[in-house]
Order: sequence, then structure tokens, then C-alpha cells
Amino acid sequence: MNEEHTSPEKNTELQEEAGGIATTTDTPADLNEGEKSSRSINEIDLLDILTQIWAGKKKILLITAVFTAFGLFHYHFGPEDYQSESVLIQETEGGDAGTLDILSRLGGGFNVPTGGAVSATARGYAPPPLFLYRDIISSTGFLQDLIHREVEFETLGGEVSLYTYFNEYEEPPVRDQVYDVVLDYTIKLPITIFRGITRGVRNLFRGEAEASNPSGEEMQELEPVVLDERLRDVSRRENRVMNAMRERVDLNIGSGLTTIRVRLPDPKAAALVNAYLIEHIQEYMTNYRVEKARDNLEFVLESHERARERYEEAQMALADFQDANVNLTSQRARTQLEYLQNERNRLFNVYNTLSEQVEQARLTLQQQTPVFNVLEKPNVPENPYTGVSEFILIFSIILGILTGIGWVLFRDAIYKLIARYRR
Repeated sequence: MNEEHTSPEKNTELQEEAGGIATTTDTPADLNEGEKSSRSINEIDLLDILTQIWAGKKKILLITAVFTAFGLFHYHFGPEDYQSESVLIQETEGGDAGTLDILSRLGGGFNVPTGGAVSATARGYAPPPLFLYRDIISSTGFLQDLIHREVEFETLGGEVSLYTYFNEYEEPPVRDQVYDVVLDYTIKLPITIFRGITRGVRNLFRGEAEASNPSGEEMQELEPVVLDERLRDVSRRENRVMNAMRERVDLNIGSGLTTIRVRLPDPKAAALVNAYLIEHIQEYMTNYRVEKARDNLEFVLESHERARERYEEAQMALADFQDANVNLTSQRARTQLEYLQNERNRLFNVYNTLSEQVEQARLTLQQQTPVFNVLEKPNVPENPYTGVSEFILIFSIILGILTGIGWVLFRDAIYKLIARYRR
């Protein structure tokens, strides 16, 4: 049997005649060449980026310097306040029950519940919740009283109220003034124009009013008029100062510890306001806890006094009857004597019971105060508190470098995009 041998050329011709397509497989050498080519392309791209960045190093440095200058300006020209800090410790719930638990163990000598310890919460002696502190110092009534309280300012050399200080002596920091000017004439330009128009119209009408006032009396800001004692009215200036104090007073509540921080432009004033906050919170929370106990003590004392007077009257009536009837011969006299003795004994029992209730009410009132103790008194700060961390400088430098690199790399694309939108 003869075997037919076909050459590679013959096979190719046969495939072409059949319309087939010859397939080829990549060898490992071809794969290595592809990887090398893609790697070389990546290296060329990275090299191009580094070359582009190095070529625009001056612009990057310029943009970084601008951002750094902005960070320095924001840090050094901000408000120069002084922060005073104090720490309060909340009274534990178990401490309220100490004396009354001792009396309960003694039993019937005092009118207190027996049969085991009773929790402070069940008796109504539990400390008030800590979140009330923040509500107290943020309330309108408290802040209105605070801003009209005289406080010593070392920078002014005397005492002045916070209301007067923020309306007459406070000057906004340079940073805020610059920011306000920039915003007023850029983003807020329509609002600035509207305010200018309204101010001009107001001055026009004010000039007509002054022309119609020949006496030349100055127009003063009217104080709020309260038509009802149950209502509270606040002027616009008072509201502005109270909002400023809400931002300057910080209260941090932890597990049993409450930290009060006050920021003011004067160190002595910051410490004094912090001390006043402690006093007011202590007074308010004490009244919150002891109001019912104090009312109960006053009622028991009044009842005790009336019972004492009635007992003394009954005792004197019995003594007068016995003096007038030394030798009792009739049954009617004996019955009257027995009635007077019973009345005296009854009033004595009432008087004795109320005496016990007075002692119990006094102990209850004593157990209600104080609500907390001052762990750290307010300090007079020595160094100003800027409210801005030094990390803003590092952040400004890093942001400047990234912005400069982005501008150098994408500058052409940005120009093309702007040109496309202009078309």
C-alpha cells in the first residue's frame, strides 16, 4: 500500500481552495514580547507624567504658596478668644437614700417606710437627667439674664454687661471682615445690591422724619414692651447677643461628669461667666429637686404649728377645769373631765405625729441638696484659644500641592473644554 506524502505548500493550497482560514497560535516568545511592550508603554506614560510635573514645578510651587498663605491667614487672623473650663460631678443615685434607710431600719420611731431599702428613683429623689443642663444654659430666660449681668473685663478695666460689650466694644476679627467683603461682592452680590437699595430707601424716609422733627431729638431704639407678665419679649440686639453666647458656651456630658467651656475675648470674663453658669445650674437643679420637698416641709410646719396651738389650748382648758373643780362630786363633772383629758390626748397624738413628719421632711430636704459637686473650678486661661488646629497649615500645603499637580496635568483638557463650550 503506497502512502501519499503532501508538502506544506500543497496543504496551503488545499486550504485556500477550500476557503478555509489558517489559524496560528502565539508562542511564549510572542507573549513575552507583548508584556514587554505594554510595560514599556506604562513606563513611558509614567515618565511623561513625571516630566510634565517637573516642567510645571514653578506653577505647582506658586499654587502651593498661595494655599499656604491662605492657611496662615486663616490661622493667625482669626478670633482671639480665651476658653475657661470647669468640671462638675453628678451626685450618684445611691447617695440620696442613706439617712432615710437608717431611719427605716429603726422602724416606727419615724414615719418612714420599713421592710428593706427603697431606691432613690422610687422615692422621687433621683437626680434629674444630665441633658437638662444643656437645655438650661440654652434657654432664652437664662441667656437674657446672663447677657445683662455685669462681668469684669480685664481688657476694659472695669465691669460691663455682655450685652453692652458685644454691641459697643466687640470688633470682628480681620479674617471675618475679609471673608465678608469677598462674599458680599462675589457670591452674595445680589443680596448686597438689595441691601444697599433698602438702606437707601430707609435713610430717605429717616431724613424726612428728621426734617419733620424740629426739636432734633435723636431716634432711639425702642425697648421691648411686654404687655403681659406671662410673655417674654426679646429685642433684636438681645437675640443677636444670645445667639453669640450659645455658640461660645459648650457643655460636654459624660458618664457622671459634665464639662463646661466658655469662650470670650477676655480671660477673666470667661472664667466669671463659667462660674456663674455653675451657680445657676446648681440653683436651678436644686430647685428642680427640692421644690416639692420644700413645699411639703412648709405645709407640715404650718400644720405642726396649728396642732401645737390646739394642743396647748386643750391642755390649758383641762388645767382650768381641774383648778375650778378640785373635789368632783357629780357625774357630769367627771364626764366633762374625761372629755377634756381625751381631747388633750388626741391633740397630743396629732402634734406628736406632725413633729415626726417635720423631722422627716427636713431630712428629705437635706437629702435633695446639693445635686452635684464642682470637681474642677473654672480656670482663668493664659493662652488664647483660636479654635483652629495647626493641622490646617499641613492641610493647606497638601491641598496646594494636589491642586497644582492637577492644574499642570489637566490644564490642556480644561482649556479645550472651555473652548468647546464657548463655541
